[in-house]
Amino acid sequence: MGTPDDSRPREDPSLPSDASNRGTPDDSRAREAILQRLFNLTEPERSPDSERSLHPEPLLGPEAAPAFPRSMSEVRSVSEASAVVPSKAQSNMDRIRRSASNYQALIIPAILLAAIVGLLAAVLSSTNRSNWFKFGQTPADPAAAQRFNNDGLRKAQAGYNKEAIEDYNQAIEKNPNDATAYLNRGVARHKLGDAGAAIRDYEQALKLDPNSAVLYSNLSYAYYDRQNYDKALEAGNQAVALDGNFAQAHINLANARAKKGDNDAALQDYAQAIALRPQAPILAGAYNNRGNVQFALNRTREAIGDYNQAIRLNSNYADAYYNLGLAQQALNDRRAAIRSLQTAASLYQQENKESLQRAATDRANALQRDNS
Repeated sequence: MGTPDDSRPREDPSLPSDASNRGTPDDSRAREAILQRLFNLTEPERSPDSERSLHPEPLLGPEAAPAFPRSMSEVRSVSEASAVVPSKAQSNMDRIRRSASNYQALIIPAILLAAIVGLLAAVLSSTNRSNWFKFGQTPADPAAAQRFNNDGLRKAQAGYNKEAIEDYNQAIEKNPNDATAYLNRGVARHKLGDAGAAIRDYEQALKLDPNSAVLYSNLSYAYYDRQNYDKALEAGNQAVALDGNFAQAHINLANARAKKGDNDAALQDYAQAIALRPQAPILAGAYNNRGNVQFALNRTREAIGDYNQAIRLNSNYADAYYNLGLAQQALNDRRAAIRSLQTAASLYQQENKESLQRAATDRANALQRDNS
């Protein structure tokens, strides 16, 4: 998101959710997606050189091929004249009849076989159909994909997101229709700062699992990070519509609404997220962000109350201390503002956020000079 303007409060978009607690997903839609692609396959066009007929040699040589009739009257005339056809011509006509009979004998069973195969494909259950007609594809291995997913989650939770992505890549290779692998890879990519790649993964996962509130919430966060607030608003609305009890979806929707200038609606969504009492870090983020909207509306004391509540929930919340310092400065409580900004600078240093550390330090020093 770049270096923020140090005069504005620091917002905290809700962190993307991985699939660590989702359990084994229902893959019935994934199987249906495989079938849809398989039954729409068409064979590639072959060049004339590669065409092979049922018979490698022509049935008749060019010199013996008769002129086939073009009308029914000609059919009758050929039949009536057959008694006086010379022996060589008669032999050729016999060969034509035998060849036609052979073609008929081949074509009819082929048509019947195609009809039987089509009937079987229509009546097979979705569970069984996914194992038919692979056309050279490597069969999916959901068990192996789950193992790679689990390995990736463990690495991501330990902070090794690059290594986690390698595991998620393997999971997708083992089961290309596993929405969970795309979800987890999107989270890891976003944590590494590649919101564009995260968006692509979330959108691919949504093709496989279109009713996932987690995916839409994460997509809203990723679009917010790209400063595409219209898309963030759209995805946030989808997430809340799918799961009104998902606190992070309300936070991400509220963030987008605030950026679009709809502060009243944003306050309502932050309040709903807070009422749902999510885990402490997420709840602290909701208080911090609601404080920012309160501050923007010149409700400075209400903003200070929200920032303090965020700090009570997360004592190492650097952004909340920074925002608290700005609000205290707005009320001319300079001593308190200096303490809050110095605490923020110390926490930013621990997080290796040098630009934010400098911003907090410079503002605290400026207040000290003005206060002396």
